[in-house]
Amino acid sequence: MFRKIALITLTVLCIGSAAALAADQPNNILTLEKALKLAYQNSPSLQAASQKVAIAREELRKAEAAFKPSVDYNLGLLKYDGEQPLTQSDEGASGSITATWPLYTGNKLELALQISKAQLNIALENERQVKQKLTYNVKEAYYRVWMAEELLKVAQSSYANLDQHLNKVKQLYNVGNASKYDVLQAEVQKESLKPQVIKAENNVTLAKLALATLIGIDKNSTLTVEHRETEIQPNPLPSTSQLMDLAFSHRSELKQLKYQSEIANYQVQLASSEYKPNVYVSGSYGFESSKWSPDSWDPQFKLILGVQGNFYKATIKPETDIAKGQLELLAIQERDLKDAIHLEVEQVVQSILESIESIKANQANIELAKESLRMTQARYDAGMATTMDITDAQLALDKALTGYYQGIADYLTACAKLDLVTAVNK
Repeated sequence: MFRKIALITLTVLCIGSAAALAADQPNNILTLEKALKLAYQNSPSLQAASQKVAIAREELRKAEAAFKPSVDYNLGLLKYDGEQPLTQSDEGASGSITATWPLYTGNKLELALQISKAQLNIALENERQVKQKLTYNVKEAYYRVWMAEELLKVAQSSYANLDQHLNKVKQLYNVGNASKYDVLQAEVQKESLKPQVIKAENNVTLAKLALATLIGIDKNSTLTVEHRETEIQPNPLPSTSQLMDLAFSHRSELKQLKYQSEIANYQVQLASSEYKPNVYVSGSYGFESSKWSPDSWDPQFKLILGVQGNFYKATIKPETDIAKGQLELLAIQERDLKDAIHLEVEQVVQSILESIESIKANQANIELAKESLRMTQARYDAGMATTMDITDAQLALDKALTGYYQGIADYLTACAKLDLVTAVNK
């Protein structure tokens, strides 16, 4: 939703990625959408959250089944202990089938059903929260791969440029227009960039490993990134109050607290209902005989309309107090969570604005640095600049390019973070 939010018109890189899921499939393209799909399929945390939902659904079925009648049976062997030794006539059997149907339970079954529904909603919201966090983590890792590769290109380009400059100095030295010191200085400046190239290569490797781990593919997969430019249309950034309303309406943590409060209220009612009577109807069919022969069995049928309940139960008062205390605790947690959400929204908005300004500034600096490097090289060719001037101009260009790519990555990541903190994505 907020990917296209900007206060200015920017041209940024819309990132796609290509990945080899196996060594024999080097051209298998992995877009961001496919990366998210893989993460949803392979994430243990999301699988665990989904399993909790499945368990909660079964708990709800169990609560619904409590309204239905139960049917029990028993079958036993009888032995009568008398003064004389046992004989076959001293043995027998008994058995019965009993069906019981609750007619009224003081709302205990109804409250248990409502608690199960609230617990299922909590599990669903937890699953949504886990998926949202996973979505953000994948996007962040995806953008880091892109940025790391772009910064590697910057480092490699700088190294190649200074290598070209070194060759030019050597040519000048060979014809007597440069000193040995100039050659050594150019060599040192070129080699001083080599650690940066190695570091950039390592950053690419680690970023790709992090992404592969997150989406659950082979850690040895060769990830490559392709780029294409697209224009982000200028849309006004919603006000902080609008973003706060979105967050308070959609954040899973707040919804979970709401359902937990409902459960605590139900538990207060459930504790109070212990003093209400339970009314049930029960029918049984059974027999008991001192002989094994079915001809001697005396079948009996009973139909009972029963009422049972508690005059006093010592645990009811503590259970009620616990549930009320839980309600107070949840209210405190809700206030604390809302304060944290407000801070998160403010921080993300500032990050978006800062990244936009960074991109603007570095876009201008890139053109200036490129022109400065071109002019410095021309001045060097005319004998009016030194190798150090070339190096300084190159470093200025590198700094501008690094800031530009960092700004784009920060912008895209901040937009993904805004989706997370406002919970607008499912």
